[in-house]
Amino acid sequence: MLRVALSQVTTHFRRFVAIGLAVMLSVMFLAATLMVGASTNASLGASIGEAYRNADLIATSKNGKAFSQAAVDAAASAPAVKDHYAERSTYVTFVAGGGEQHGRLRNTAPSSLEGAVLSSGSMPSQPFEAVLDVKTAEHLGLTVGSTLELHGAGPVKNAKVKVTGLIQATNDPFSSSAAQLVASESVLNAVQDAGAGYSGLQFILQSGEDASAEKEYIAHRMEAAGADSPTLETAQEKVTSTVAMLSAGQDQLTVVLLAFAGVAVLVSALVVANTFSVLVAQRTRELALLRCLGAGRSQIRGSVMLEAPWSDSFPPCWAWLPQPASCTGSSLGRRHSLNRLLPPWLYHRRQSSRALWPERC
Repeated sequence: MLRVALSQVTTHFRRFVAIGLAVMLSVMFLAATLMVGASTNASLGASIGEAYRNADLIATSKNGKAFSQAAVDAAASAPAVKDHYAERSTYVTFVAGGGEQHGRLRNTAPSSLEGAVLSSGSMPSQPFEAVLDVKTAEHLGLTVGSTLELHGAGPVKNAKVKVTGLIQATNDPFSSSAAQLVASESVLNAVQDAGAGYSGLQFILQSGEDASAEKEYIAHRMEAAGADSPTLETAQEKVTSTVAMLSAGQDQLTVVLLAFAGVAVLVSALVVANTFSVLVAQRTRELALLRCLGAGRSQIRGSVMLEAPWSDSFPPCWAWLPQPASCTGSSLGRRHSLNRLLPPWLYHRRQSSRALWPERC
């Protein structure tokens, strides 16, 4: 029966190619859907994680409360910590380009943890120096050497700074909506209230230290110093939790695309089922002939089912195989091709019963 199944594959190779294309298109649509969802999450994660891409561990407060200097010192003094960055940030206003502008100001980080990429000039090294993102500088006509007067929350919270360099604009959605300024600690002290605290901590661990093992230890040290519910995560864990927070734990784009992929898979299944129904209907006389020649029900069913994996895996390959004589259109060719494809025991049994069969097409 294997020969019978293979003969059907070669005889109706166009139909099997159609089945293969339907299956291939549905699988490609499904794979493309998952790839779009994965690339979207990866792009969002890369933009969100830009600020702490160099850190081994990130500490944030679960309730949003700023960390005190004591908590920062307790964490930084842990034996496994090689370097750290305690971030201070606030929003400021300044006058430039003929109007009032809004910006996000943060303190500079150690070179090993600095996420800003310098485009020209130099990073702040002296009091009351700052760098500005290139996009804002081009829009407002500012250059290296320009002077800005930053205004904080209070009427006396002002600082006059000199732009010493330009940095590349960030892709972080939390910062990209405003001008991005990085300045020395003296500028933050001038525009912020005393004791404002630190919004987050980043750590680089000593070589060979296990980040997972150190998270709990550093968290305990910070809690002992008065920190309220500190959460320590690796950079990848921080990206994952932030993306989940922004999407409310649901990837709506992938869900919608998967619905269309489901429709494609359903259509493909209908195409496959319809094609096999047509093929079986066209072979009714041939299957009846095989039954009369001694083929059992299981053999007939097996020969039909054997065509399924070939249609799923090899239809494009079988399309290049030469067609048997059964495709010539003559009834004599069909009968002789059937003789060649039958198993020996079935062929001899048919030969012995030939006189009982009328000549018909």
